[in-house]
Amino acid sequence: MGLFLFIQPLDVSAQSETEYDLKVNYNPASFEKFKVNLPLPEELKNQELEYEISLTASFFSYKSNAPLRMKSVDYSHTISPASEQNSIQMSAINNFFKSSSDINYQGFTIFIDYQNKADGTVTRVWYNIKFINGLVTAYYLDENGSELVPPFQAIGTIGEPYAVQAAPQIPGYSLVNIEGAEQGIYTDPILTNQTQEVIYTYTAESAPQKGQVIASFVDENGDKLAEPESIEGEVGQAYQIEAKQLEGYQLKTIHGEQKGLFSLEQQNVQFVYEKLVEPVAAKGQVTVHFLDEEGKKLTDDFVMQGELGVPYEVKVESITGYQFKENIGELAGTFSDTNSEVTLVYEKESIHRPDESGNTPREEPTQAEENKDAPYQPESAIKTNSQINVDPIALVSSSLENVARFKQALPATGDHSGWAASLLGLLAAAIGAFYLYKKQ
Repeated sequence: MGLFLFIQPLDVSAQSETEYDLKVNYNPASFEKFKVNLPLPEELKNQELEYEISLTASFFSYKSNAPLRMKSVDYSHTISPASEQNSIQMSAINNFFKSSSDINYQGFTIFIDYQNKADGTVTRVWYNIKFINGLVTAYYLDENGSELVPPFQAIGTIGEPYAVQAAPQIPGYSLVNIEGAEQGIYTDPILTNQTQEVIYTYTAESAPQKGQVIASFVDENGDKLAEPESIEGEVGQAYQIEAKQLEGYQLKTIHGEQKGLFSLEQQNVQFVYEKLVEPVAAKGQVTVHFLDEEGKKLTDDFVMQGELGVPYEVKVESITGYQFKENIGELAGTFSDTNSEVTLVYEKESIHRPDESGNTPREEPTQAEENKDAPYQPESAIKTNSQINVDPIALVSSSLENVARFKQALPATGDHSGWAASLLGLLAAAIGAFYLYKKQ
């Protein structure tokens, strides 16, 4: 290291130029020595370099072409291949601090011509060095001076404008006072002997009052169908509570306000449900009547019911003493919304019922019918009363007994035509026998 005064830069022309913007925390009023590390372009690293700095030609006001005269600079005129950066340093006196009214707080611009000793090429590098020395701190405190959130710092350069961030919203607190300037110019805390601060004071807000709404879900008897629900909110805020979907039930009515504003008093909303009733399928009806030929009722009506469109079939029932004759109305069909009627008409059964094969047995002929085709025989061939020797009283009695037995054997069907003729024949025979007896 060495001290060089008024040394001219290398008398060569630069083949390329590079520029860097650097910020360095430095306040010349501190009278501390200024030191800065200067980066090297990639193409200059790992090279042996040589350079010179001119106190009259290499320095300018920060980012301007106004020449800036320096009194002294400390630097090394060569850089080894192992170095990746250059560094310079200088004192504040005479370089940046000339008097209390003539202080360079802003910084400066410098160029350095680096010559590669291997090939002689020269690269000019510009360094814009900005001094950071202004500070404004914003504090956010409660009324007791306790910090509510971390402070905010605005940093810059003395003499330039600043602005702190807007006062933040802090939950549970309200801003009540601002002390200090939220916007202004950075000043020197060393010369003014004071720091720049902005103090935001907050007061705690009272806890908001809460309201509550409780919803219950019951059936028509007041029995609980689901667990109650509760919602809370600040008094005056809007609320809305919804009914639940409950399986097997439908909402019938609501007691209380389903939506409104939270209040200090507890509010209740009751949702009343009714049980869902399964819809009854529409049915059709067919009534079956059982009548004889004269329209008299033989047995109770039979009623069939079924869903509309479903087929039905009427079964012909057996009735003792009667046989089915005909039906009035269809014996088969489908149920409809119009009630149908079917009448089954029966007639009385004959004495001779069909056998198992369905054949009706031939009626046995009477004695008169058996003899009607026999040849005529003269009276001599007929026995006389003496020859017959029949007790007329016994004959009459026997005939009457036969009539009685015959009557008991007759079926109780109401059909008297067959056995009436037979009875008359027996009576005639008995009377004839009695007459012959009297004649003797």
